[in-house]
Amino acid sequence: MIDTDKHPLTSEPTWLFTQPYINVRSSVFLKDVETAEEIRMNIMSFSHCREGLISDIRTTLKKRTTNFIKKGECAWEGVLAPTHSLTLNDSRCLGAWDTVLSVLDVPDPTTGPIIKDNVVKKFLKVADAIVGIPSLLLNPNREPGDWWRTDTKTACRGDSHRRFIDWGGADNFLLRHPALLAIITGLYRQAFWLCRSGYEDKVLASVDYSQVEKVLTKPTWKEALELAEQLKTWISVPVPQRGSVGNVSFPWYPRASKQVSYWQRFIRLQRALHRHSADEVFAGDIFESWALLNKGSQFSGAISFWGEAKRLTPAHKRLMELGKPKEKTSESK
Repeated sequence: MIDTDKHPLTSEPTWLFTQPYINVRSSVFLKDVETAEEIRMNIMSFSHCREGLISDIRTTLKKRTTNFIKKGECAWEGVLAPTHSLTLNDSRCLGAWDTVLSVLDVPDPTTGPIIKDNVVKKFLKVADAIVGIPSLLLNPNREPGDWWRTDTKTACRGDSHRRFIDWGGADNFLLRHPALLAIITGLYRQAFWLCRSGYEDKVLASVDYSQVEKVLTKPTWKEALELAEQLKTWISVPVPQRGSVGNVSFPWYPRASKQVSYWQRFIRLQRALHRHSADEVFAGDIFESWALLNKGSQFSGAISFWGEAKRLTPAHKRLMELGKPKEKTSESK
């Protein structure tokens, strides 16, 4: 566990913020609201920032699930109406590589790939641990099975000039809300930073990987939460040099700082999602979560959705209430 006022990455000179390109590809089923006909669709976005991913995916969802109905004499008078519903947690979308996160690893001309070839397998295990376990905890209806395993032989694609490292351990529930997408893709980028900084062995030494495999294959949220606590040092990390609080999914601060406990937010989020519907936790269905039926913009990520420090939002208050302990128990800070 992390010392309350220290973290192994706090003064690490290689703990630096970078923005490698992130790619998200996920399969979903769309159902026509009138005919009930289903269409399989691949949603994909490629950007160096999570805000770009969210914007692109929102545009795609809006185009494929809504239609403008003209009302009035002027061309702009009308409303957007749903044409298709979107189905998540469908076993038909759990085949090989149905949901994939990728990071672009651009080799240095003198030293080669940032993540060396002999570290790639460890990188994928690190992703299983610090991205896979939170993904499981944040999806109360996660499908069992070994669909989450990434084929290490085909994980890397590209050439000596640039290559992608693919990881297939997430599922399409990450599309339920922009905040979830920001959390999961942020953790995947974080796995890249950890391995770039040479911390892959320390991450894997903090947990029994065979237990990670067991829980990911047969999801049990209580055991997954125990593993998350063991991995807390690497899930909740200090803001990297040259970065900002928005670059990390669950920023770490010493207790003395009296900052918002982002780890507590993570614990309450997973608890709220297991006790209540996602509609209740996010105060709306997918159309409302992604603002698909209006012309405005939606929150660009997790921290902007819940707020930080003295700028906490009503969404944060709702989360804290829905995810609070039912009885007096100690809650990790």
